[in-house]
Amino acid sequence: MKENGTVCLILFSLICFLATRGFMEIELSTKLSRKGYKAYKAKTNLLDRWFFISARYIVRDKYSKSEKRIIKHPVIMQIIFAVNIILHVGFLVEVSMLLMVETNILSKQVANSVVLVFFLLLLATWIIMCFILRYEYRKYYRIKEKRK
Repeated sequence: MKENGTVCLILFSLICFLATRGFMEIELSTKLSRKGYKAYKAKTNLLDRWFFISARYIVRDKYSKSEKRIIKHPVIMQIIFAVNIILHVGFLVEVSMLLMVETNILSKQVANSVVLVFFLLLLATWIIMCFILRYEYRKYYRIKEKRK
């Protein structure tokens, strides 16, 4: 890879990573009230909010009237916490491997496989997030599928 290609690849990976991270933040904000989310942001530091460390302790199980069941938000936040940590580690490994390829420590085949693994990890993250959404709104999707 040329240096320009590596920079573009790192930037694209960063944009995908931040978009996924933003979606996780939106998931958290939907589980809290507007005031609760503001209080969460005011009480916790940036590192805590970035890695969702205390988020699983703040959200509570809620009864959904439309679903007629209890949705377990702390479990969902634990899953998001674990996926977020794995995503951060994957991104750091990808960037470090690409920088090693640029300094000719590793071969380009290793870089290609690392980039492929990172994007598969991103795909797996989005699939997990879709399963979480489908779990939360099970009845909505059931009705939607019946209409087809």
